[in-house]
Amino acid sequence: MRNHILLLLILCLIPGKMIQAQNKIQEVKGTFLVLAYQDERNKYMYPMGFDNTDPQMWKAKIRELHKMGIEYVIFQQIANGGKAFYPSKIMPRGYDTSRQSPVDAVMEESSKLGMKVFMSIGWAKDQLDDLGKPETRARYMEILAELAGIYGKD
Repeated sequence: MRNHILLLLILCLIPGKMIQAQNKIQEVKGTFLVLAYQDERNKYMYPMGFDNTDPQMWKAKIRELHKMGIEYVIFQQIANGGKAFYPSKIMPRGYDTSRQSPVDAVMEESSKLGMKVFMSIGWAKDQLDDLGKPETRARYMEILAELAGIYGKD
């Protein structure tokens, strides 16, 4: 009887160890960056009076993320409200032009640290952009072409 219980315990433990070995925890290596968040539902997390365009803040954030093991950063948007967070020639700028753009600050610091950056244009006008409209799609293509010209690599 004792041998049967011991054998049963061993058989119960082996599959658990095998499953544990097969299901190793995967590390999170990337995160999204939100330059403009104007959703009223999250006003306590993203206060409206906060300067989210400060290049020094973004450089510090990138260094912090790098120390945490983040390898990939993804811009959720680089434009909002018809304004660009990068040095655009087709849109007014949504940051203090006497300072470096927040996008340039992230790109510069990420490059220094060997991090990879992905961009999403965000919104041509705002969060209610209608991609069903040809003029909205045309504007997106115009922004994408500008971004490729500024940040693209051959």
